[in-house]
Amino acid sequence: MNTRPPIITHIDLYLTASGSVAFLRSRQESTDGQIVFHGYVMKTVKGVTVKRDLIWLPSGHCISSEQEADRIVSRA
Repeated sequence: MNTRPPIITHIDLYLTASGSVAFLRSRQESTDGQIVFHGYVMKTVKGVTVKRDLIWLPSGHCISSEQEADRIVSRA
């Protein structure tokens, strides 16, 4: 059983595995009863800034993209 404390504990700024800043803006309970955090990361691609809306579990796992780069690793 995993006894590690959650990385995400409240609405704040966090860092992803890729080094991006994640801006968390809401905490909700999903349809299956899990607590999830909604937020976004900003990324510049070819000079254009793109906002990516994402959803994370308290563990830091990004359930909307499933990409390791979007995993939250710490508070900013």
